[in-house]
Amino acid sequence: MFHAPDGPTCLSKFSQLDAWMGVRGLSKTGTPAYDGSIAMREIVYTMHFRGQISRSTGNGGTLRATSSGTSCTMQTVVSPSGAETTVHSATGDLAFVETEIHMAGNEGFDGEGSLTFGDEAEHGLRFSSAKTGQLSQSGVPGVLAGAVSWRIDGGAGRFASASGFISSTFTVTQSGELSEYHCGLIFIPE
Repeated sequence: MFHAPDGPTCLSKFSQLDAWMGVRGLSKTGTPAYDGSIAMREIVYTMHFRGQISRSTGNGGTLRATSSGTSCTMQTVVSPSGAETTVHSATGDLAFVETEIHMAGNEGFDGEGSLTFGDEAEHGLRFSSAKTGQLSQSGVPGVLAGAVSWRIDGGAGRFASASGFISSTFTVTQSGELSEYHCGLIFIPE
């Protein structure tokens, strides 16, 4: 059973949830409530990106990552011993990610970036960190592991008015090899 914590933060979050679920009026934080007047389409994607991460020239605390991912399908099988996912290539175009990461302390970071779909880069998303991301030792020698939740801030082409979130989990080797998994939830006007 779910028990909601007490306090102003919890009330604020429930007010936002009320607004997002179509409760009319203003939330307690003053955010206009969504009234369903704009029809939105939900798009979900999952992809595996591979690339490189390196220090940005001129700023030692900033990292730059570039990666690409092929069209793919992912299959997760759950068994009594856990879950295992396999990634299979699929017919289609590439997607490209460029990210600038600003280290914040030993294990935290913030950042922003872009994700473009297809070689022509006509359709793409802009994103920034929703909360501070984490980067730490993975337990595998020479490999760091991290996670971040990106907030979609709009984009280009069919994603010009996009909103939503991208969950990213990734590993980085000592040589800067990046392996990143995205699970995105995108909302665009119909």
